[in-house]
Amino acid sequence: APRQKDRAKQKSNAVLLFGGLKREDILTLKFKNANGDFELSRDANDDKSWILNYEGKGYKADLDTVTGLISTLIASKREEELQAPPLDQVGLAEPKFSITVVTADKTLNKTLQIGNDTPVNYFVYAKWLDQPDIFLTTRSLRFGIDKTARDLRNKQLFDWKLGDLTQIHFESTAQAQLEASNFTLENSE
Repeated sequence: APRQKDRAKQKSNAVLLFGGLKREDILTLKFKNANGDFELSRDANDDKSWILNYEGKGYKADLDTVTGLISTLIASKREEELQAPPLDQVGLAEPKFSITVVTADKTLNKTLQIGNDTPVNYFVYAKWLDQPDIFLTTRSLRFGIDKTARDLRNKQLFDWKLGDLTQIHFESTAQAQLEASNFTLENSE
């Protein structure tokens, strides 16, 4: 029974693009789309946080967006092999989309190139950078990396948690027909 389970696990991983890849093993995601080149890296100070590197600057990344991208990446499958169509006909001569996954132990550093949509079903053409084989995978992976810097940046205005606050002081100046305001909210039992 244990051998059968191992064989079944290996078989199911054989169709996954990144077979056996675990969320916690991913150190860096580099991807390219029409909006530019992006890099998401685990924060060295907090392994649950991610840093977006874009145009030479580092920003805190939106955790929900990164989590969704990683979930899509881990679940993406190699659907069907194709008989080597010309790369330019399927959008892979100069792919508009690519994603590179690097694991913490550096055992995985692999780039997937993503091309055009297929005329039927919900697939896109894809190939590994270092291999000639072309195959199909789901469009959801392309949608996952088709982001802007604004999509990827942390949308949280403040870095603190509501439970940590003891007091909030609010002041505003008079504008147009609004009077000036000044009040304090305090945390109490």
